Amino acid sequence: MPYAVVIWKRGSHVVDIAGLKPDDLIYLEKIPCLSSRLEVDTEGFIRFGPSVSNKQNSVKPAVVLTGLEVLGFKVVTTTATTKTGNTTEYSWTLRREFSEPEPQD
Repeated sequence: MPYAVVIWKRGSHVVDIAGLKPDDLIYLEKIPCLSSRLEVDTEGFIRFGPSVSNKQNSVKPAVVLTGLEVLGFKVVTTTATTKTGNTTEYSWTLRREFSEPEPQD
């Protein structure tokens, strides 16, 4: 899948990602501030959140987006939506070009 989505709610200390391959996760886990902070929820979203062991309480979306850029992803859209209670949710859609032709169905 050449697309990924990154979602961050301001003040939530959690960054959710959908659309990554297992190899992408292996790379992201090697980034020091993201290691041991990864979990996959029941809907298949990858979640980077607070780490009790490192006493760190937030993951910055810029760190995740930079890691994805190193993997070849480029941001194609960005949106911000204000939710109830003045919470703003940001989402980034990213695309990665394949070095080989995409598989045909």
